[in-house]
Amino acid sequence: MEHPAEMRKKNATGTRGQATVEFILVLLIAVTFLAVIIQPNADLATGAMHDTQNLAKLRLSADKLVNTIQYVSVSGVGTKESIQTVIPVNASITCGTTAGKNTIVMNYTSTGLKGTASCLVDEDNASDTEGKTCKKTFGTGAIFTCTQDTVPIKPATACGTSTSLPSNTIATCDSKLSLYNVLVTKLPGGAISVDFSVVQ
Repeated sequence: MEHPAEMRKKNATGTRGQATVEFILVLLIAVTFLAVIIQPNADLATGAMHDTQNLAKLRLSADKLVNTIQYVSVSGVGTKESIQTVIPVNASITCGTTAGKNTIVMNYTSTGLKGTASCLVDEDNASDTEGKTCKKTFGTGAIFTCTQDTVPIKPATACGTSTSLPSNTIATCDSKLSLYNVLVTKLPGGAISVDFSVVQ
Protein backbone atom coordinates (compact mmCIF):
# COMPACT_ATOMS: atom_id res chain seq x y z
CA MET A 1 0.00 0.00 0.00
CA GLU A 2 1.18 3.48 -0.83
CA HIS A 3 2.00 6.09 1.68
CA PRO A 4 -0.64 8.91 1.89
CA ALA A 5 1.99 11.58 1.02
CA GLU A 6 2.84 9.77 -2.23
CA MET A 7 -0.86 9.49 -3.14
CA ARG A 8 -1.29 13.25 -2.66
CA LYS A 9 1.74 13.85 -4.90
CA LYS A 10 0.23 11.75 -7.74
CA ASN A 11 -3.15 13.52 -7.42
CA ALA A 12 -1.46 16.95 -7.51
CA THR A 13 0.41 16.01 -10.72
CA GLY A 14 -2.85 14.89 -12.36
CA THR A 15 -4.61 18.06 -11.28
CA ARG A 16 -1.84 20.22 -12.75
CA GLY A 17 -2.15 18.41 -16.08
CA GLN A 18 -5.91 18.90 -16.10
CA ALA A 19 -5.50 22.61 -15.27
CA THR A 20 -3.09 23.00 -18.20
CA VAL A 21 -5.53 21.36 -20.62
CA GLU A 22 -8.39 23.52 -19.30
CA PHE A 23 -6.27 26.67 -19.64
CA ILE A 24 -5.37 25.80 -23.26
CA LEU A 25 -9.04 25.08 -24.02
CA VAL A 26 -10.17 28.42 -22.56
CA LEU A 27 -7.40 30.23 -24.45
CA LEU A 28 -8.46 28.52 -27.71
CA ILE A 29 -12.09 29.58 -27.17
CA ALA A 30 -11.00 33.18 -26.47
CA VAL A 31 -8.85 33.35 -29.62
CA THR A 32 -11.68 31.88 -31.71
CA PHE A 33 -14.09 34.47 -30.28
CA LEU A 34 -11.68 37.28 -31.17
CA ALA A 35 -11.18 35.97 -34.70
CA VAL A 36 -14.83 35.25 -35.46
CA ILE A 37 -16.72 38.01 -33.64
CA ILE A 38 -14.46 40.93 -32.74
CA GLN A 39 -12.21 41.27 -35.83
CA PRO A 40 -15.02 41.44 -38.46
CA ASN A 41 -16.86 44.03 -36.36
CA ALA A 42 -13.68 46.07 -36.00
CA ASP A 43 -13.16 45.96 -39.78
CA LEU A 44 -16.76 47.04 -40.33
CA ALA A 45 -16.39 49.93 -37.89
CA THR A 46 -13.11 51.03 -39.50
CA GLY A 47 -14.69 51.02 -42.96
CA ALA A 48 -17.67 53.03 -41.71
CA MET A 49 -15.31 55.53 -40.04
CA HIS A 50 -13.35 56.03 -43.27
CA ASP A 51 -16.57 56.46 -45.26
CA THR A 52 -17.85 59.04 -42.79
CA GLN A 53 -14.56 60.98 -42.95
CA ASN A 54 -14.50 60.88 -46.75
CA LEU A 55 -18.12 61.99 -47.03
CA ALA A 56 -17.46 64.89 -44.66
CA LYS A 57 -14.43 65.99 -46.71
CA LEU A 58 -16.35 65.73 -49.98
CA ARG A 59 -19.38 67.56 -48.58
CA LEU A 60 -17.16 70.34 -47.23
CA SER A 61 -15.45 70.68 -50.63
CA ALA A 62 -18.80 70.85 -52.44
CA ASP A 63 -20.14 73.42 -49.94
CA LYS A 64 -16.99 75.57 -50.32
CA LEU A 65 -17.31 75.45 -54.10
CA VAL A 66 -21.01 76.38 -54.06
CA ASN A 67 -20.41 79.24 -51.60
CA THR A 68 -17.52 80.56 -53.70
CA ILE A 69 -19.62 80.48 -56.89
CA GLN A 70 -22.43 82.33 -55.09
CA TYR A 71 -20.03 84.94 -53.72
CA VAL A 72 -18.43 85.59 -57.12
CA SER A 73 -21.85 85.75 -58.81
CA VAL A 74 -22.94 88.70 -56.65
CA SER A 75 -19.56 90.43 -56.90
CA GLY A 76 -18.31 92.75 -59.61
CA VAL A 77 -16.74 91.81 -62.93
CA GLY A 78 -13.14 90.67 -62.53
CA THR A 79 -13.69 89.11 -59.09
CA LYS A 80 -11.54 86.03 -58.58
CA GLU A 81 -11.69 83.59 -55.71
CA SER A 82 -9.36 80.65 -55.29
CA ILE A 83 -10.11 77.71 -53.01
CA GLN A 84 -8.66 74.28 -52.48
CA THR A 85 -10.90 71.23 -52.44
CA VAL A 86 -10.18 67.72 -51.23
CA ILE A 87 -11.59 64.85 -53.27
CA PRO A 88 -11.41 61.51 -51.41
CA VAL A 89 -10.87 58.12 -52.99
CA ASN A 90 -13.90 56.87 -55.01
CA ALA A 91 -15.46 60.33 -55.08
CA SER A 92 -16.16 63.02 -57.64
CA ILE A 93 -17.57 66.51 -57.95
CA THR A 94 -19.27 67.31 -61.24
CA CYS A 95 -20.66 70.52 -62.66
CA GLY A 96 -24.13 69.70 -63.91
CA THR A 97 -27.46 71.12 -64.93
CA THR A 98 -30.73 70.26 -63.20
CA ALA A 99 -34.00 71.67 -64.54
CA GLY A 100 -32.07 74.22 -66.61
CA LYS A 101 -30.05 75.49 -63.64
CA ASN A 102 -26.34 75.00 -63.02
CA THR A 103 -25.54 72.70 -60.12
CA ILE A 104 -22.65 71.02 -58.35
CA VAL A 105 -23.11 67.25 -57.97
CA MET A 106 -21.09 65.18 -55.52
CA ASN A 107 -20.83 61.39 -55.85
CA TYR A 108 -19.20 58.97 -53.45
CA THR A 109 -18.92 55.19 -53.49
CA SER A 110 -18.45 53.47 -50.14
CA THR A 111 -15.22 51.57 -49.60
CA GLY A 112 -16.52 49.65 -46.59
CA LEU A 113 -18.48 46.40 -46.43
CA LYS A 114 -21.71 48.33 -45.96
CA GLY A 115 -22.81 51.78 -46.97
CA THR A 116 -23.54 54.62 -44.60
CA ALA A 117 -26.94 55.55 -43.24
CA SER A 118 -26.80 59.03 -44.77
CA CYS A 119 -26.43 57.47 -48.24
CA LEU A 120 -29.67 55.50 -47.83
CA VAL A 121 -31.77 58.66 -48.05
CA ASP A 122 -29.96 60.56 -50.79
CA GLU A 123 -30.90 61.19 -54.42
CA ASP A 124 -30.07 57.71 -55.73
CA ASN A 125 -31.82 55.77 -52.95
CA ALA A 126 -34.23 54.05 -55.38
CA SER A 127 -31.38 52.24 -57.10
CA ASP A 128 -29.06 51.90 -54.08
CA THR A 129 -30.77 49.93 -51.33
CA GLU A 130 -27.55 49.30 -49.35
CA GLY A 131 -26.35 52.91 -49.17
CA LYS A 132 -23.10 52.12 -51.00
CA THR A 133 -23.28 55.21 -53.22
CA CYS A 134 -24.04 58.77 -52.24
CA LYS A 135 -25.26 61.44 -54.61
CA LYS A 136 -26.12 64.99 -53.63
CA THR A 137 -26.90 67.94 -55.89
CA PHE A 138 -26.25 71.50 -54.75
CA GLY A 139 -28.02 74.41 -56.42
CA THR A 140 -25.91 77.54 -56.74
CA GLY A 141 -28.45 80.06 -57.98
CA ALA A 142 -25.85 81.26 -60.48
CA ILE A 143 -25.08 80.51 -64.11
CA PHE A 144 -21.51 79.27 -64.48
CA THR A 145 -19.28 77.22 -66.75
CA CYS A 146 -16.82 74.63 -65.51
CA THR A 147 -13.58 73.98 -67.31
CA GLN A 148 -10.85 71.63 -66.26
CA ASP A 149 -7.19 72.39 -66.81
CA THR A 150 -6.07 68.93 -65.82
CA VAL A 151 -7.88 65.60 -65.96
CA PRO A 152 -7.86 63.55 -62.76
CA ILE A 153 -4.54 62.23 -61.43
CA LYS A 154 -5.12 58.99 -63.32
CA PRO A 155 -6.41 58.88 -66.92
CA ALA A 156 -9.96 60.13 -67.42
CA THR A 157 -11.59 56.79 -66.77
CA ALA A 158 -14.09 56.02 -64.08
CA CYS A 159 -11.76 54.48 -61.50
CA GLY A 160 -10.51 51.37 -63.27
CA THR A 161 -13.26 50.95 -65.84
CA SER A 162 -13.17 51.94 -69.48
CA THR A 163 -15.96 54.48 -69.01
CA SER A 164 -14.72 58.03 -69.55
CA LEU A 165 -15.67 60.71 -67.06
CA PRO A 166 -17.27 63.88 -68.38
CA SER A 167 -14.77 66.67 -68.97
CA ASN A 168 -16.41 68.75 -66.24
CA THR A 169 -15.73 66.14 -63.53
CA ILE A 170 -12.97 66.11 -60.97
CA ALA A 171 -12.37 62.73 -59.40
CA THR A 172 -9.85 60.66 -57.48
CA CYS A 173 -9.09 57.21 -58.78
CA ASP A 174 -5.90 56.39 -56.95
CA SER A 175 -5.38 55.27 -53.39
CA LYS A 176 -5.10 58.67 -51.71
CA LEU A 177 -6.89 61.96 -51.43
CA SER A 178 -6.42 64.48 -54.21
CA LEU A 179 -6.13 68.18 -53.65
CA TYR A 180 -7.52 70.51 -56.32
CA ASN A 181 -7.14 74.24 -56.71
CA VAL A 182 -10.37 75.85 -57.92
CA LEU A 183 -10.37 79.33 -59.42
CA VAL A 184 -13.80 80.98 -59.73
CA THR A 185 -13.78 84.11 -61.91
CA LYS A 186 -16.47 86.58 -62.97
CA LEU A 187 -15.72 87.40 -66.58
CA PRO A 188 -16.76 90.53 -68.54
CA GLY A 189 -20.45 90.23 -69.37
CA GLY A 190 -21.14 88.52 -66.02
CA ALA A 191 -20.27 84.94 -67.01
CA ILE A 192 -18.69 82.86 -64.26
CA SER A 193 -15.84 80.48 -65.00
CA VAL A 194 -14.84 77.65 -62.67
CA ASP A 195 -11.37 76.23 -63.40
CA PHE A 196 -9.98 73.11 -61.69
CA SER A 197 -6.31 72.22 -61.51
CA VAL A 198 -4.61 69.38 -59.64
CA VAL A 199 -2.37 70.44 -56.74
CA GLN A 200 -1.40 66.91 -55.70
